[in-house]
Amino acid sequence: FILDSWFTSRGLYLLHAAALGDHRGAVLLVGAGGSGKSSTALAALKSELNYLSDDYVLFDPGYRSVHGIYSSAKTDLPGLARMPFLKGKIAYHPQTPDEKGLLFIHESFPHKIFNYSAMVRAIVCPELAGNASGLNSIAPAKALKALAGSTVLQSSRPSSSALHVMARLVGQCPAYRLQLTADAKSAVNELASLLPDDNATKSPKVSVIIPAYNPGVFLAEALHSIL
Repeated sequence: FILDSWFTSRGLYLLHAAALGDHRGAVLLVGAGGSGKSSTALAALKSELNYLSDDYVLFDPGYRSVHGIYSSAKTDLPGLARMPFLKGKIAYHPQTPDEKGLLFIHESFPHKIFNYSAMVRAIVCPELAGNASGLNSIAPAKALKALAGSTVLQSSRPSSSALHVMARLVGQCPAYRLQLTADAKSAVNELASLLPDDNATKSPKVSVIIPAYNPGVFLAEALHSIL
């Protein structure tokens, strides 16, 4: 919580959310504990996407980007059952249904940690649904309730600026509800579909026209000023 105050003083915000993505951007997973955020983020370890966080992210509203903070993650017994590839990777195994196992991502999956910031492309509220999976659009207000509710509850000093930042974020990104099943891989595939194609994220080509009088004298200086 010391970090919470320090980050806020610098225009950055800790959000209670998981995140996964790649160079195209990130999908933010929001909701109360037990909704499936951690297990869905961990499923990225065996997918084309990368892992940013399973519990908290650092949000920069100026760039609408998130950063991972910790390289550890937690998951419960049902989550471990959905992801057998984590067997042998758990540093601490849960002993009861109420406990969570501890996993050090930097030790077991160092190549899957996304060490850069990523622009938030979508906000998703995961929901344990049983057998029927699916991704459906929801109103921004529902995404804000899921994000702000748990973030404010766990914040040391909730502020009106943090609420404003979260409200602005959900207004800028599409929001969805993701129905989770035992097939964690299918959930990640659904989330990957929310990221833009590579062609859409490439920098545009720009043409510059330089009107110049007596270009032999000033052309080099004009080009230098642009580059």
